[in-house]
Amino acid sequence: MKKRVCIFMGRYAVGGVATFTREYIRILEKNSWDVSLVAGRPEPGEVSPTGLPDPIWIPGFRRSISPLHDILAFLFFVNLIRRMKPDALITQTAKAGVIGRLAGTICGVNPTIQIFQGHVLKDFYGPGISWIFCLIERIMARFCNVIVLPKQSDVEFFGKVLKIKDKEKLKVLPPAQNPGELENAGNFSVDQSGRRERFRKKYGLRSDDCAILMIGRLAKIKNFEFAVRIFSHLKKTSTESFKLLIVGAGPDEQKIRDLVFGLGLAESVFFTGVISDLRDVYSGSDMFLHTSRHEGHGIVVLDAMFAGLPVVSSAQGLVTELKHDKVWVLELTAETTDWVQALIAARLKGQLNMQELNNLYSNYKRLFRPQDLEQDLMNLVRRVKSDGRA
Repeated sequence: MKKRVCIFMGRYAVGGVATFTREYIRILEKNSWDVSLVAGRPEPGEVSPTGLPDPIWIPGFRRSISPLHDILAFLFFVNLIRRMKPDALITQTAKAGVIGRLAGTICGVNPTIQIFQGHVLKDFYGPGISWIFCLIERIMARFCNVIVLPKQSDVEFFGKVLKIKDKEKLKVLPPAQNPGELENAGNFSVDQSGRRERFRKKYGLRSDDCAILMIGRLAKIKNFEFAVRIFSHLKKTSTESFKLLIVGAGPDEQKIRDLVFGLGLAESVFFTGVISDLRDVYSGSDMFLHTSRHEGHGIVVLDAMFAGLPVVSSAQGLVTELKHDKVWVLELTAETTDWVQALIAARLKGQLNMQELNNLYSNYKRLFRPQDLEQDLMNLVRRVKSDGRA
């Protein structure tokens, strides 16, 4: 008889969580586990992911804190778990993790595994709110068997903040995406499909325009307003024709548009909305800019790198550990001029050639072991299942 696992992924929306969930489901089903996916509906500005099974919807589950809706979502999930009787429960994201871990404990599900693809426990909110969130997660750490973190450098931080003495409770899984397998990685100089020309024609980009690409949810944590100010300074500094492409949607879109208009950049910044197939986007762009305040893995940055684009990024996610001379990593506290200089340097360096991509990919596999995800995930589930701990 198949073992059953319930995965509560949070909101059913395009992003890193969906990417990881898709791979977890593939691995678990391949190893004869029956998987039930639970999620909240996408919010305005979000797009449903592809390649995932239809989920069981949690009524009222949303990103923001809403006591009434959160209580209803919790009661629904408790009832669902009691009927489902899963052998294991995997929760992702902070809010889904709180609801899921409490429900799993009440219903006696063992094991319960909390997977953090990112967090806001530092450097996002002020000290008071950060302390509250740390306290909540410190309490919630007692309601799961293992906590999975994005990268090894997070282990010490979580152990200290959550006051976890048993470090075996903190685990790191390899990234769930293999960027080196992007269909068009490194193929832009040849561009046999005409993607670059097609994309640039659509947005009126001239051959001498340098297109700076940004991708993400238009929300505070992604820090697009900071990027727009950097771009404004770049336009004033350089005589070259730079354009900024913003791919995505979200609650801060109008605020970002207003800033663009106020800085006189309306002719140089393009809002494309959400684009599901990014191959034309990568082909038509010349470099990638990422100014997020926090990332767990930062899969979108890895995608851009392995699509051959030079990258200028904030010091968040796996990019901080993946060194390359066409990747510039800066602290958000760096001066605007430092960001501008990095963008100009990236323009001069140009895109990665096939030799550079192969070297980068080899380094990526050595550091993060994406090829070992299946073995590590199944070892984790089986080990936790057998003795109640990782």
